[in-house]
Amino acid sequence: MKKTLSLILCLTLLMSLSITASGAPSPGEGALDGRLKAITLSVKETLGIGNAFTSFNGSLNEYGPVSLWELNWTGDNEQLYVTANENGRIVRYQEYAPDTSRTPYSNIPRYPKISVDEAKSAAAAFLDRVLDRSLESVELQGNSTLDYSGNAVFSLRGPLKLNGIESPISISVSVNSVSKKVTSFYRSDSGLSYGGVTKPSATTDKAAAAEALKSTLNMKLIYALPGDGTHTARLQYVPNPDGSYVVDAATGRLLDLSKLDWSDGRPDLNSRDMAASPSAAPAGAGLTEVEQAAVEQLQGVLSQSELEGMLRSYAELGLTSNFILRYINYYTYEDAKEQTRVTATMELTYVPKDDAAQYRYITMDARTGRLLSLSSNRLFVENNPDEIPSYKYSPQQAEATARSFAGKILPEELKQTALSPESTSPRDGTYQFLFNRTHDSISFPENYISVGIDADTGYVTSFYSNWYEYDVAFVSAAGAIAKETAAEKYSAGAGTALRYVSVPQATHASGLLLAYTAEDTAVWGVNAISGELLKASKNTDGGMQYNDIEGNPYAAVVLQLASYGIGFEGGSFKPASQLTQEDALVLILSATGRNYMPLPVSADSAESSEEIYDAAYSLGILTREEKNPTKPVTRAEYVKYLVNALGYREVAVLPGIFRAGFKDDKTIPAGLVGYVAIARGIGIIRGDQNGRFKPNDISTRVMAAIMLHNCLSRK
Repeated sequence: MKKTLSLILCLTLLMSLSITASGAPSPGEGALDGRLKAITLSVKETLGIGNAFTSFNGSLNEYGPVSLWELNWTGDNEQLYVTANENGRIVRYQEYAPDTSRTPYSNIPRYPKISVDEAKSAAAAFLDRVLDRSLESVELQGNSTLDYSGNAVFSLRGPLKLNGIESPISISVSVNSVSKKVTSFYRSDSGLSYGGVTKPSATTDKAAAAEALKSTLNMKLIYALPGDGTHTARLQYVPNPDGSYVVDAATGRLLDLSKLDWSDGRPDLNSRDMAASPSAAPAGAGLTEVEQAAVEQLQGVLSQSELEGMLRSYAELGLTSNFILRYINYYTYEDAKEQTRVTATMELTYVPKDDAAQYRYITMDARTGRLLSLSSNRLFVENNPDEIPSYKYSPQQAEATARSFAGKILPEELKQTALSPESTSPRDGTYQFLFNRTHDSISFPENYISVGIDADTGYVTSFYSNWYEYDVAFVSAAGAIAKETAAEKYSAGAGTALRYVSVPQATHASGLLLAYTAEDTAVWGVNAISGELLKASKNTDGGMQYNDIEGNPYAAVVLQLASYGIGFEGGSFKPASQLTQEDALVLILSATGRNYMPLPVSADSAESSEEIYDAAYSLGILTREEKNPTKPVTRAEYVKYLVNALGYREVAVLPGIFRAGFKDDKTIPAGLVGYVAIARGIGIIRGDQNGRFKPNDISTRVMAAIMLHNCLSRK
């Protein structure tokens, strides 16, 4: 028997041959020149590519039985990149051309010049060329991705349909809003022919298929936080099947996709980024204030030898003297409560003379020495595939080790857990034990402790945990609906539909099987108390949707912004609510393609996401000293944020040269006069019917939306 590493860097099976048109081999030297000529002529005819390009090259990538040609045309003002298979089917298309209509840089773009329907029409005309319309179709959805140049690109996508039935193959098309041209196209397969797929007419009974799928649900009652920032876990049923089931539409047979042989004979490609060892800081005459602050952050941090000693004290890790500490990396960060944390990441390696290397990757709290995570490679023995592997450690022995180790790291947390029933059989020679937090014997899987045990050595090979530092309240399980009722509601809500699903070619030559599966994939559970269906929000056009703007006089403005993904996540706009500083930043940043959700303000959490503020700082919207997430923002202050985002900060702060021209100019704070004047000149603000701007009034969310809409509409 031969020992090898389970994680190895494998050679790719890709063979690539490159041929340039100017230096192509003569016909007598081989068949590749003829193949390149044929594919080039076919692609030019399909896409209508002319002869104005000044250079061209083609390269062949052969992946087993699949041949893909990469064809590149270059001219003075344009580049085309096309991937096509041997039959001339276009798999990928990308056009690069200079855009003479670009406007000066600013962080806030303008609305696109065409509608999404016009973009879809342009995309459909392109798809008529590259799809087999006798078999293939696609319903594109999507919206405009606004960029900083003042233009926009419509990103459209949808599943490829075969015989009118949805398949797992995806199609994506990008359309430039100025030129109205398709700039990119991609299909997620290799342009295979699907003429042999099962036709929808050859199907069995749908109702029977629905019953068969329902029988696999095995609904599980769990606790989960609602995701709205509150800390009360609700009860819900979620499907917990022991496989991935569909019903073969031709035979009516229940099929578990997870049990199929998906191997294709290729080795896996695994790689790992190595963290660099920190270099020594140069000596200096003294420390600045900021340097001293950084030094103080490391007060109380344990030394390398202290951390290593604590780590080696765990006999369960098997860290003999042969394991050498290769590096340790200290990392400082601020947690959600803006408290400074320091972690230490270490790699220990054992390289025997006649065997493969062993690794342990460990992260510890650098102040307390508590183990945070552990991972390692595993040496495994290549056995006869027809033999049932035997291991030295039984499940009971491995579980005892896992419990002992977890109890040393998180003793109080372990007392609140129960072992997941799936944690019994070794996989690839490793027992994986998952201890989920429970309340009244009901699992709360968001908090867990996971321990991996090598089935041959008995050593701990992995350790991970997730445990909330705040208290979680749990609703009572009294009045919960029955498991069978939950299954009925889930099955009815998810529905049953015909779809093509991916299968190994050994199962079906096309790699696609016509099967019955869940119709609405957004359905993921059932509220265990109310029986309400739990469903992920599904917005196919990519914009935002709100439940509280109907009847608002400015609903059309809010909806126009939402159609481009500009606004607030979460399903509610709250138009009359006062605009906080964090709200203002979230709204402006969403216009640049950065979408965030403001954190709810509560008694124990008034912090906001650092990610939001880091993005705002980088765009010059405000300074770090101005950070005040919950501060109500006045109309003049919001204008300042917009004008800063447009890049006019340096001009706006020039003293004594601006006059806004409103009847209440005298009430504008002195430092904001330039901002208000520029905003009026651009058309962001216009004043009320009495010619007043009311600069010191607190802005509402809908007022902010109107000003942002005017900014996006500027000429």
